[in-house]
Amino acid sequence: MDSLEHLLLVGPDQCVPQQFSSTPFLSEDANTCADLLRVLSVLVSLENQLPDEVKTAFERELYQLKIPDQTVADIARELMSGDDIVCIIS
Repeated sequence: MDSLEHLLLVGPDQCVPQQFSSTPFLSEDANTCADLLRVLSVLVSLENQLPDEVKTAFERELYQLKIPDQTVADIARELMSGDDIVCIIS
C-alpha cells in the first residue's frame, strides 16, 4: 500500500507527518507532508458532503473520457447555480 492509499483509507485526520518519514517525497519536507494531510482532509470532507448523484455524474464523465478539470468546473457551476446536477450529463 502506498502512502496516499494509506492516507485515504485511514483518514488524513488520523495521520501525522512523522508517519511518512520513509516515504521519498513526503519525507523531504515535514511542511509539505502536513500540507498534503490538510488538503486530503478537505477532500475527504468535501466527498462526504457531496450527494451521491454528484459523485455518480463525475464518475460517468470520467468514464466517458471527459477532461477532469472541465468536468469539476461544470459540476461546481451547476451546484452553485442550484440547478439539478443531472442536466450536465450528456
